Amino acid sequence: MITTDKHFKRVRALLDCGQVAIGGETDECDRYIAPTVLADVKEWEPIMQQEVFGPVLPILTVSCLDEAIHFINYRDRPLIVFAFSCKSEIVKQVLDCTSSGGFCGNNDLNPIAFVTLPSGGIGCSGFGKYRGKFSFDTFTNQRGCNLRVLCFEEFNCVRYPPYTERKLRLLEFGAAVWRWKLCTLL
Repeated sequence: MITTDKHFKRVRALLDCGQVAIGGETDECDRYIAPTVLADVKEWEPIMQQEVFGPVLPILTVSCLDEAIHFINYRDRPLIVFAFSCKSEIVKQVLDCTSSGGFCGNNDLNPIAFVTLPSGGIGCSGFGKYRGKFSFDTFTNQRGCNLRVLCFEEFNCVRYPPYTERKLRLLEFGAAVWRWKLCTLL
């Protein structure tokens, strides 16, 4: 059931795009639109110019994978990209070559169904990630802070002239990135 008359009429009007392959039944009194698949949709039709927010799936035919990726990349970034293929390298290529709020490979479950994954868009499809700790992180301003304690000034002497070979070696040692097992120590 669609929540408002205005939204129902907007989604119902989208059913005029392409050809109804499955579904298409509507009931204005109940604001009901059956799950619908539209075939032969053209990229300039209204359903391809906006987010649907209704039970309507438009099918746009492309000639190859590169054309599909190009179609995705030259529009506002979508809320979710779904990729289905028997070849895992094709799904991975779609994942690697597109940008979206979420991604589903060979799965029709929206990432919102998984409570351990963040949900949200990117660009025009939304900002930030929501759910659990992701919500907290989205609405929290994390800032880097560097506080210098003056009682350790004798250790900072290597930063000041005159510069010597000893000071250079100490700076190089202090600025080195150290790796230990799975940790990076700065």
